[in-house]
Amino acid sequence: KDALDAMGDSGILNVFAAGNAATNVETAPYFPVSYTSPSVLGVAASTSSDERAGFSNFGAVSIDLAAPGSGVLSTTSISNSSYGVFSGTSMATPHAAGAAALLSAHNPALSAASLKATLMNTVDPLPAWNGVVKTGGRLNVDRALRNQTTCTFTPEAMTIAAPTKGGTFSVNVTSAPNCDFSVKSNVNWIKVGTAEAMNGTGGVTFFVKVNPTIRRTGTVTVAGQTLTITQSRQG
Repeated sequence: KDALDAMGDSGILNVFAAGNAATNVETAPYFPVSYTSPSVLGVAASTSSDERAGFSNFGAVSIDLAAPGSGVLSTTSISNSSYGVFSGTSMATPHAAGAAALLSAHNPALSAASLKATLMNTVDPLPAWNGVVKTGGRLNVDRALRNQTTCTFTPEAMTIAAPTKGGTFSVNVTSAPNCDFSVKSNVNWIKVGTAEAMNGTGGVTFFVKVNPTIRRTGTVTVAGQTLTITQSRQG
């Protein structure tokens, strides 16, 4: 997971297949798509009629959208010019990865978070996918190119003064829908109370332990920005 987060911080969007066991990955995790990293886009397989392919894994939290993955014409290893028809979430995933690449070429300024949010925010909502994947819809590349989401993250505070006895603190972060971001404590006396991967606008909660020293300073990284917590007897 740390490696995925690092890749996301470097501007890499990781597009992963949901898997082909016809199971709910929320109850039977399938890796790497089940890692809760903001840089992961999970893809399920749809049919030509926009239904869920019978083999496709699914998950209303871990799987973000659907893409065509049934009866897909693709190259084979038989020769340099051979083709065959295949089905699987490994067929659906390249559609989403290719859409991200096309979108990035169209607008190189888009971050990995913005690419992911754009693809999620521009799906075609479909009854068959409602409650089955997070967006409830299937990839639409045309809509993604025409309606881009730019993710910016605005914490309401960048510094907090904590008393010696510690306590629980919250900071609201404002962003566009489906703009995922990470929250990580950089010291062992500050514990993150919310999920390490958060989505859109929400409150980041963390717990500061009792201070055994006169003064100490620690940081929490929120959406790539540094929140500084200073704890002292005067706090």
